[in-house]
Amino acid sequence: MTATAQRMLESATKQFAEKGYSGVSMRSIAAATGTTQAAIYHHFPNKQALYDAVLAQHFEATIAVVVDGLADIADPEQRLRELIRRLLAMADEDAEFRQLYLRELLEGNLERLATLADNIYAGLKDIITDLSGDLNTGVNTHLFLFSIIGLICHHLEARELAMLVPGNSKANRELSTLSEHISSLLLYGVKGL
Repeated sequence: MTATAQRMLESATKQFAEKGYSGVSMRSIAAATGTTQAAIYHHFPNKQALYDAVLAQHFEATIAVVVDGLADIADPEQRLRELIRRLLAMADEDAEFRQLYLRELLEGNLERLATLADNIYAGLKDIITDLSGDLNTGVNTHLFLFSIIGLICHHLEARELAMLVPGNSKANRELSTLSEHISSLLLYGVKGL
């Protein structure tokens, strides 16, 4: 990929995360990158192709970093805790990841949701399948994977709301507390907490 195409992807990522697919024009991406619409069409045949490239590049690269080396952790409970810690840290640091992900859940069509499935869930499926087997839980790995992502996204996105709920503390919003809570909840259930 050329430096110009990469610059276009970076600008498009930022704009798509902030405004959603329908809120972004090829003209605004061209203006932000200092190019022309024709230059964008030289690299990407249409807006959908550009958007697909944004999702694929951003999600695939991010998930690859999260799972790197996890298989080397022998203890499955520790492996799950590390996976949760990494996913929380990544999602906390990468607001564009969260925005793109949540926008697609709310606004995406089947084609764009397939990009999520291919680049997020497929990248995590093997590690979750291995964890389920190693933990000997008998849990549905499909639902387990969605539960992990759902807990992480909800806790991160609801932090401001959590501050307004009586009885909440600052510690409850810290990543280390969230990581331990989610890991323990998944490993031991509510009775084991």
